[in-house]
Amino acid sequence: MSNAEELYKDIIHMERPRNADVMRKHPPMDLSARAKIFSPFAAVRGHDDRLRMEDEKLALAERQELSEEDATRLSEKISALKKRMEVTVTYFLPCDDDPGRGIYTKATGQFAETNTALGILRISMAPTDRLAKGQTLDIALHDITAIKILAP
Repeated sequence: MSNAEELYKDIIHMERPRNADVMRKHPPMDLSARAKIFSPFAAVRGHDDRLRMEDEKLALAERQELSEEDATRLSEKISALKKRMEVTVTYFLPCDDDPGRGIYTKATGQFAETNTALGILRISMAPTDRLAKGQTLDIALHDITAIKILAP
């Protein structure tokens, strides 16, 4: 038996106290919060963001124009959308430095509206670690390459 085990042998195998007073003062921590305790220390702030940006630069693609046939099908699909339909929109996100290049990305949420005057399609995003509840995403209609309806 080690020195630590010898010192704490009377309490080492005890259960966590479960009375109301202890639970109120020290509620159990959920697993995701516990996992953060053991996450690696970021010695250089912003390093991970910078690496992600560099990866995105390498993944830049040229904007691909839709054929007339595909553009017509996409237009019909957009006009058939109804509020609160669950959709995944694939769209081109142009690079700030070079608008002809960018990345193709997807966003999933509930269809909110199409505003042809502004040239946007708006979807309400599900809350995530980056988005608050009810936050919307406006996507330029000319950047959309595909729409998949997940639930009516």
